[in-house]
Amino acid sequence: MLLALLYHHINAPAFSNSEPMFRRHVEHLRTHCNVVVPGEALSAEKMNVCLTFDDAGVDFYYYVYPIIQAYQLKVLLAVPAGRIQDDTSASREQRLSFSPLTPIHERHPDHFCTWKELQEMSATGSVRVASHGMTHRNLLTTDKYEEELRESKRLIEQKLRTDVSSLVFPYGMFNLHILTTARAEYRHLFAVGAVNNGSWNGIDGIIYRIPCDGMIDPSAVLARRRLLGYTVNTPKMKLKTWLMKRKKFSYKS
Repeated sequence: MLLALLYHHINAPAFSNSEPMFRRHVEHLRTHCNVVVPGEALSAEKMNVCLTFDDAGVDFYYYVYPIIQAYQLKVLLAVPAGRIQDDTSASREQRLSFSPLTPIHERHPDHFCTWKELQEMSATGSVRVASHGMTHRNLLTTDKYEEELRESKRLIEQKLRTDVSSLVFPYGMFNLHILTTARAEYRHLFAVGAVNNGSWNGIDGIIYRIPCDGMIDPSAVLARRRLLGYTVNTPKMKLKTWLMKRKKFSYKS
């Protein structure tokens, strides 16, 4: 079994209340699961879990990254490369003064991790960086999706001097043409859908992620009834992906 977990809103105003829960959640995963990043060997004895964080907000650097290091885990961070600046002189308070509900394209560059911070985290091996497009644009709404996919990979690799093998589709949306372009550039493709992926091949090459925002129990996402639901959903997702390949519709999370 391979579960990919998705975390979005770790924003400062809310995190002071949710940090204990998140720590307990991470501790539970560290104890009971094999926590991996794309391409790593999967365990036949433990549940395999890939932790993924979207958008590279600076709250990740200040709040999540220290916890990840403390528990010696590896995670995948999806970065909208065109939103990132080299460095900043803004204060911590200024950088954290954004709402998680503010659309990505409306946020100031100070509200994201800088390339300097991404280099620091990547160098430790704790954070594997994935592409999240150049501008976090819904790829279904632009004819420049090839540029979004290719230029983001190129820029991240240039700035961090590391191979970028994973793509997280912005908003989880794509169609057959976008999928074909993405597969030519990346080995691992991530979307949203509560399923058991089984392996790094996912469902027809797409790894689906389970949203974990608003947790009220550190182990709820791995509860037995939830695990059964992920398994039951897998055939449905296979059918949905097959229909998309038949050009019947675009995939929307």
